[in-house]
Amino acid sequence: MISFIIPLLVLGYSKQLDPGSIRYITAPIGAEGIQYDFFSYYREVFLGVGGIVLLLLEGRRSNLYKKAGVVMTCLSILSCIFAESKEVALWGINGRFEGAIAQIAYMAIFIAGLEVFREKRKRDLVVNAMLISSVVVFIIGIMQFFGYNFLENEIGYKLITGFQSERFGDIVFRFGENAIYGTHFNPNYMGSYAVIMFFIGLGRYLTRRKNLLYGCYTLLAYGNLVGSHSRAGQLGYYGGLLLFLLFMGGDIKKYWRKLTVIMILIYGVWQGMDTWSQEFLGRRMDFSSGERAEIYSIKPIDRGVVIEGEHNLIIRETLDSIEFFDDQGRKIEVAREGGIAYLDRKGYRNYRIQRSGSNENLYLLSNKDFSYELLYSDEKFYTRDHRGKYTPVREVERFKLLDGYENKGSKRGYIWSRSIPLLWTRPLLGWGQDNYVLAFPQDDFFGKGLFYGNRGMLVDKPHNYFLQIGINNGLFYLAITLILFGVYFIKGLIKEVVGEISESSYIFIASTAYMITLLFNDSVVSVAPVFWCIFSMGIVLVDEREKRFL
Repeated sequence: MISFIIPLLVLGYSKQLDPGSIRYITAPIGAEGIQYDFFSYYREVFLGVGGIVLLLLEGRRSNLYKKAGVVMTCLSILSCIFAESKEVALWGINGRFEGAIAQIAYMAIFIAGLEVFREKRKRDLVVNAMLISSVVVFIIGIMQFFGYNFLENEIGYKLITGFQSERFGDIVFRFGENAIYGTHFNPNYMGSYAVIMFFIGLGRYLTRRKNLLYGCYTLLAYGNLVGSHSRAGQLGYYGGLLLFLLFMGGDIKKYWRKLTVIMILIYGVWQGMDTWSQEFLGRRMDFSSGERAEIYSIKPIDRGVVIEGEHNLIIRETLDSIEFFDDQGRKIEVAREGGIAYLDRKGYRNYRIQRSGSNENLYLLSNKDFSYELLYSDEKFYTRDHRGKYTPVREVERFKLLDGYENKGSKRGYIWSRSIPLLWTRPLLGWGQDNYVLAFPQDDFFGKGLFYGNRGMLVDKPHNYFLQIGINNGLFYLAITLILFGVYFIKGLIKEVVGEISESSYIFIASTAYMITLLFNDSVVSVAPVFWCIFSMGIVLVDEREKRFL
C-alpha cells in the first residue's frame, strides 16, 4: 500500500506561519507568511500512519539486519530529542518534510519487509503495485517533457488542491523547459525514482513472458530517466548496466535478441527526446561542466582580510586607504586604465577596486566571478549581508581538498566543501532530522555570492545522502548505514555473479543503482520509501540465494 500510494500522493497543504518561528525562516514562504506544500507534507503524514501500522504488525523473527534497523530507529528518536530544533526534527523543513516521523517510518518499512518478503506472492504483489503507480507517474512525466503538465491543468490542479484551488491561487511548478519531475517535485528525485523502476522493468522484460508489456514499461521508465536531466540518475543507470552485464554471463546468449531489441529502442528514445529538446539532453549530460574556481573563500586577519584562491590576496587597512599584498607579503600596486582601478600584477589583474563616494571606508571589490563590499570600521572589515546590513567578515570552515571544484556538479562542490566539516560538529547524534539548514553556514555571504551570485541563497540540503544523515543523525547512524549497504552490496555481488538474471539480481541492481544516485542526491519522502522497500526485499532474496548455494 505504501509503495503504491506514496509516489502518487500530491496534495496541497497550506499554513499561516508566525514570522518569528523557526519554520518561517528555514525555507521560502509565500505571500502573507503562508507556507504551501504539495509534494511532501501529506506523504510524511501517510508514512507516519503506515509506519505505526507496520510496527504493530511486526513479527518476532530477528536477524542482524533487523537489529541494525532497530538501532537506527532508536538513534533517530534520540537525534530528534536532542536536535537543534525539535520542531524541525520532528516534521522536517518546509518543502521537504522528512523529519523523524518519516525516518522512523522508513525503518518500519525496512524491518517489516525483512519478514514479509520471505513469501514470493507478497513480493510480487508489492512490485506489481510499484509498477502500476509508476506508470501513472511516468505518463505525467512524459507529458511534462512535451510541454503539457497535468498538475497545472484545470482538472489536475483541482485534484491536487482537494478541489480548493481558490485557496492556493495560481501556483506554477517550473524546473526548466523539457524537464520531467512527475510527482516528485524535483527532477533530481525523478531521476532517482526512474532508475530503480527502469532496472525492475528491464529485469522483468528479460525474465517474464509478457515481453511487450515490460519492454514498453522499460522504455517509459528510461524516457523519464533521461527527461529528468538528472546526472545522478544517469550515473546510477550506467553503474546498473555494468552490473547487469556482469551478472548475465552465459545468459547473454540466451537473451541476446531481447537485449538487442531493447537497446536499439532505448537509443531511439534518447535520440528522439534529444532532438525534441534541441540537443539539450546531450549538453545536460556533460559531467565535466563547471569551470575550475580561481577564488575559494575569505577569512579575517589582524586589521585585514585574506581572499583565498589560486593566488591569495591580502587586504590591509592603512591610515587613509587599504593596501593589497600577495601571499608572500609583497605589495601589489593599483593601476588605472580608462577610469577603472585594478591590481597590477600577474594573477591579480582581474580584480577591480572602487571606492565609495559617500563613505571613504567602503570599497567594492570585484572580478569576473563576483563583486564584494568591504567596509573598514573599528579595526575590522565588514561586508553586507543579504538583507543589506553590515556584518563582520568571518572565516567559514571548508574541506580544502575541494578547493577549485566548487562549481562542479551544479555547485555541489561548494556545498560539500562547507558541509564535510559539519560532520564533526555534533558527531554522536547530529543536529537533528532536516536540521542541516541550521547547521550550514548560511552567513557565508562571500561563498554564496561567489558561486551562486546570491548572498541570500538558502542552502537546505547537501545533495548527498551520506552527508545528509551524517550531519543530521550523527556518525554512528552514518556508520551503520554504510555497513548495512556495504554488507548487502558485497554479499549480493558475490552471490549474484553466477551467470543468470533472476528476481534477486535485478532487485539488487535496482537497489545499487539508487545507492549510486545517493552520492549526488538526498533522501526524499516521495522516493525513499520505495527504496527501503526493495532494499529489504533484496536482502531477503540474497539470503535465500545464499542458502540455495550452501
